[in-house]
Amino acid sequence: MKKILPLLIILLVTFLNAQEDEYRWPTDASRALTSSFAEYRPGRFHAGIDIKTWGKTGYEIFAIRDGYISRIRVSPFGYGKALYLTLDTGETVVYGHLERFNDELEDYIWQVQLDRDNYEVQTFCKPDQFPFKKGDVIGYSGQTGIGYPHLHFEMRDASGRPINPLQKGYKVVDFTAPEITKVALVPMDAFSTVNYDYKPRVYRTQRLESQYYTLSSPIIVNGLVAFGVDAFDQMDQITNKFGTFKNQLYIDDKLIFSSVYSKFSYNENHLAILDREFRLNQWGMGFFYKLYRDIGNTLPFYADNDSYYGVVYFTKDENVDYQSFAGTRIISGSEHSFRIVAKDFWGNTSQVIGKLLVKDNSVVQNSIHNTDLLLANHLTCPDTQFFNIEHQFYDSHLRLELTPVIKLPDSIAVTYRFANNVSHPLSLSKIQNKFIGAIPLSSHDEGPITLSVLGGDLYEFLRQRESIDFVTIPFRTNKTITIPDDSCTISFSYNSLYKPVFVRAEKTKAVDTSKYKFASNIYSIDPKDVPLFKGAHVMIKMNQLDVPAEKVGIYYKSGSKSWRYFGSEYDRSNHSVGGHVGTFGTHALIIDDEKPDIMYFYPGNNSRLTNLRPVFKAVIKDTLSGIDDEKDRIIKLDGRKVIAVYDPEHLTLTYKPKHNLKKGMHTLELFVKDRCGNIATRKHTFWID
Repeated sequence: MKKILPLLIILLVTFLNAQEDEYRWPTDASRALTSSFAEYRPGRFHAGIDIKTWGKTGYEIFAIRDGYISRIRVSPFGYGKALYLTLDTGETVVYGHLERFNDELEDYIWQVQLDRDNYEVQTFCKPDQFPFKKGDVIGYSGQTGIGYPHLHFEMRDASGRPINPLQKGYKVVDFTAPEITKVALVPMDAFSTVNYDYKPRVYRTQRLESQYYTLSSPIIVNGLVAFGVDAFDQMDQITNKFGTFKNQLYIDDKLIFSSVYSKFSYNENHLAILDREFRLNQWGMGFFYKLYRDIGNTLPFYADNDSYYGVVYFTKDENVDYQSFAGTRIISGSEHSFRIVAKDFWGNTSQVIGKLLVKDNSVVQNSIHNTDLLLANHLTCPDTQFFNIEHQFYDSHLRLELTPVIKLPDSIAVTYRFANNVSHPLSLSKIQNKFIGAIPLSSHDEGPITLSVLGGDLYEFLRQRESIDFVTIPFRTNKTITIPDDSCTISFSYNSLYKPVFVRAEKTKAVDTSKYKFASNIYSIDPKDVPLFKGAHVMIKMNQLDVPAEKVGIYYKSGSKSWRYFGSEYDRSNHSVGGHVGTFGTHALIIDDEKPDIMYFYPGNNSRLTNLRPVFKAVIKDTLSGIDDEKDRIIKLDGRKVIAVYDPEHLTLTYKPKHNLKKGMHTLELFVKDRCGNIATRKHTFWID
């Protein structure tokens, strides 16, 4: 049977090819995919499908119907060598990562490169310049740009919006359903819990059958809760993991949420970060589809346009009067079932089922006897420590976790207050040996939060005080904050945020001191787990006045990853360097006074060659600020700049002459400059025999 199955698939593919009349499949390389439409990429969606070329290049690429080449782009990055074919329907097709174009297009773009003296070019063509008929060969598959050998195939409607190409009648052999690995439940405010806690909880699924999953035990919920699912699609005979096409959430068999990934606008591409659970991904807990529409998310995938569509308010009170976002569903009762469905484009379906129990939190303090007496005597209490207190900020609340360090007094009361505000009692619930609570946060609250833990009995009163500092940045506001040592500023603009954020920043200990030359203190800036819209501007003051500012850049570090350069804007007035950040992390100024590394340069000095058209190759690397663009990596042959091809993944710069070289002596020069102006050069002499 194992030998027969591939043959059947080949026969079926041949049959499917014959059935497609309106749109031709773009290549004969395969009908196997390596990526699907609208998969998440850092900060964006994948705008097409990727077609497998089995690790090879050079397969013919076809015009899928009549049209003309409207745009040609060549770049070392992104789609590499790409063609844009405008169809007779008004739609546009993008073919990316091509090895080369057909001869006519290849000659044309080479002339454009010569005229501009640049490898990286983009040109727009007239409708009558390069017309093609359906089935004409327009290029050959490759691996230019970023990625392994494959064909990126993208379709855009007449308005330029990416659409799922599979909707055009293409057929792909696929009878394999998606796999659902985890389910997430997220409390959305300080009055809502999952299993009595105010933080997101993740549950691994258990497979019942090939397409059915369950959870091992019921989940206890209360208040405003959102769902997420970690799922991926699969295809027959393919090991790649794909995005799902349709996700649904049912509670008590009633549809609560539905999303279909069929099209989007490039104007909203940045909102991909709101379609997934960014926080859980940053924590390393999984990569979850949100089964709700978050605030600020205007993507067209969802069945309802209201904010918080898909979020559920769970209550045991059938007559509750709850007012929140328009999309919120109120579900009353003490026991419910839920079902999450994941489908691929071909209708292969998987689902996970589970049970929900609605229970109020078990409050363990602020109703204990003598609470009023404690509050009345708190000003005269001596300080002590009852608890180790940990805290964690979320979108609209602060979670507190208190672990006792001594035997607790008979009575305990916890209060909190914001800056210049009155004190409020804080209710805690007990989970094992810890006490959990949450403080609601809004854009009107200002830090620090002062916590007071009061304890005592009939004879003695004690107090523990803690301060949690933060700065509130409201949505759509211009605001600059300065870290207490006055050496780091963070500036927010009108479009910086999707929603209010609560910023914490502090100077941290130096790290990697043996590997890097730091020109400033090192700062940890939170929240690291909240996506920013247009980002923020971070400026850090240099603490070494004798270092030239042009050799200094601002760098970013997330978790265990290495430092990454993101700017070198210099402010002479306060001797600071900075740049624009998309997410927060650990930030510092680092000195880059080292030349780029020329690891390999062929042919070697004084080489003798017999090939009249040798391939010249350099391997270049810069570990700090990096090499910016084409003008900073140049090969000269006999004193004249040539149009060399840069491969950023393999760090190579190559050039093959279009014509035979003359016999005799030649010179080959290499020039490389990084973003901080450090220059490395090499000059070789070689002979053609």
